[in-house]
Amino acid sequence: MHSIPARRVVALCVVGLAVLLLAAGLWLDLGESEELVARAWTSAVPGTLLALTGAALLWQLGGHPIAVLMSGFGLWASICGVGAAWVNRSAAQVDPLPFEGLGVVLNQRLSVSVFVIIPALLVLFPDGRLPRARWLRLVAVVALALPIAMAVASLLVPWEVLGENVVTPSSVVVERYGDTWALPLPADWWYFPPEMIPVSLVTSLLLAPLVPLWRWRHGSPQERLQLRWLAWGGAFATVGVCLAAVLLPYLVATVVLIGCIALLCVAVLVAVTRHGLYGLDRVLSWTVVYGVLVAAVVSVDVLLVALLGSRTDDRDVALLSAIVVLLAYAPLRERLLDTAQRLVAGRRGDPYGAVSALSSRLAESLRPEDQLDHLVRVVSRTFATSYVQVEVATPHGGRLAVASGSPTATAVSIDVLHQEERIGTLQLAPSRVALSLRDEQLLSDLVRQAVTAVWATSAEAELRRIRQQLVSSREAERRRLRHDLHDGLGPSLASVKLRIEAARNLAPTAPDRAEELLEQAARGVSEAVEEIRRVAHGLGPAAIDDLGFARAIEHLATGFGDVAVTVDAPGLTPAHEVALHRIVGEALTNARRHGQSVRAQVEIHRGEGQVRARITDDGTGIADDATDGVGLESMRERAAELGGRLHVESSAAGTTVLAVLPCPDDAEDGVT
Repeated sequence: MHSIPARRVVALCVVGLAVLLLAAGLWLDLGESEELVARAWTSAVPGTLLALTGAALLWQLGGHPIAVLMSGFGLWASICGVGAAWVNRSAAQVDPLPFEGLGVVLNQRLSVSVFVIIPALLVLFPDGRLPRARWLRLVAVVALALPIAMAVASLLVPWEVLGENVVTPSSVVVERYGDTWALPLPADWWYFPPEMIPVSLVTSLLLAPLVPLWRWRHGSPQERLQLRWLAWGGAFATVGVCLAAVLLPYLVATVVLIGCIALLCVAVLVAVTRHGLYGLDRVLSWTVVYGVLVAAVVSVDVLLVALLGSRTDDRDVALLSAIVVLLAYAPLRERLLDTAQRLVAGRRGDPYGAVSALSSRLAESLRPEDQLDHLVRVVSRTFATSYVQVEVATPHGGRLAVASGSPTATAVSIDVLHQEERIGTLQLAPSRVALSLRDEQLLSDLVRQAVTAVWATSAEAELRRIRQQLVSSREAERRRLRHDLHDGLGPSLASVKLRIEAARNLAPTAPDRAEELLEQAARGVSEAVEEIRRVAHGLGPAAIDDLGFARAIEHLATGFGDVAVTVDAPGLTPAHEVALHRIVGEALTNARRHGQSVRAQVEIHRGEGQVRARITDDGTGIADDATDGVGLESMRERAAELGGRLHVESSAAGTTVLAVLPCPDDAEDGVT
């Protein structure tokens, strides 16, 4: 039988104690009692929320500092609430209940210490330690010291001084308990600390958010995800507590405080345990919308007061303001939400719109550079990011790079794939809202669509260039053949004919001279044959016709030293055989001439609709600052002529040349 881990036993105890304290406080509140001090629920409800959140963290994370902090302060707040309920119940009795004085001290003096939890969470989250930076550590210490000093002052200040500055103790409490717990100091000395209690709380809550903000800017990706949730909850808690401490009536302030504690508990719980499962963009969007709504109510209220003056009371003005804003809000709700979502998270909520916008812009662009620029702009607008850079390889071996915004140290690099092959990278600065799985899929779809268009446009431009080059090469080849035939082979054969005719005429009278002429004619025929062979070799490798493709590659490698050859490519077309023969020959030539290689390996395989030729050597490689020479450019062009691509990888250990040519399975017109 498995034993329950100690951390879960502690978590269950915290839950049980929190529920028991809440039940006790509510039972005392509902019974016969007077409202001498605040009701128990004002402290027990937020205390229970903190305790239950801390227990959930204890259950999952064990002795995590944040879990211990929230559990301890939650139980302490609930105990202070029970103390308040005990005082109210005792006040309704003829004879005071035991420990009545302790209950008053708990509620009226010690409960102020509960406010330490909010700056403590902001300062210590997510690992429970103070920040490392010295200046930020000082800010954190001050943010914690101010509410602690406030709690100490609340503990020691006399009742009547505390009652004049803080509304909580009633006159009955002052009359019944007098100056209990106060230090014997002159009364004038005590008026300053109570006046500073709200100021200390507000100052602490304004300093504390600097710590998570700095951690978010310099934290790891894991911490950034967690702090994003805390920033949302902490912002609400900071604003709410400041309003409650300075402006709001007691009852409204209490409800606002409970709501702030609840939001902070949800934010911490999700950030520590489930931040990878819930997106914050929708929550932030609604936050912006309702923030605008509240601001609109306040603005209309101020405007109506300015216009109507004293002709109406405040309640009527507030009601009229709310009605005006709600009537305007109903038709504008979706537009406000859409605008807020774009501000917070970009246009990722409309994937079809993003893909459609990119598609239309790609269709209008005729250059690959413009298409990449459209991709960068659409990604930046869709995901509300400040920096995007795309760098991709083109089909003919070049590279294109387009960027938008200023580079950041926290930019994330994502591989760009085309036909399951990495051809580049996309760098993206983190946006206000983290990418969800759906966002990553949308980003992948946008990049895939743009890269396909870029490669299609690049391939089309390359094909036009190759076509023009082929036409030019064909005309140049025709001129060369015409020159070789007309100026070389033609005169040679004509000379042979003249010698033969002269030999025939001299044979009866000068046989020796006729024999000499015939020997000259024979040499002329031999020279003509060599010329024909030279012309034929220029049209294509003769070794392929004489030996077959595989033996021709082996024969080609014999002149380059120690070369291992493996050929498994049956049924290639003559165009493929000639292109591969030229590529292998040029690669081996470069390896011996420029790389001083001793060994090399040639592998040619056909399968899955393509033929792959890999030539590796053990030479010195290609220098980083070296540009493509005539030989390398020639290999790229021969691969591109058949719709293929050529990749060259070089290091100090040698060079690898990989040629990939499309070769459909039905292309079996070649001879092996």
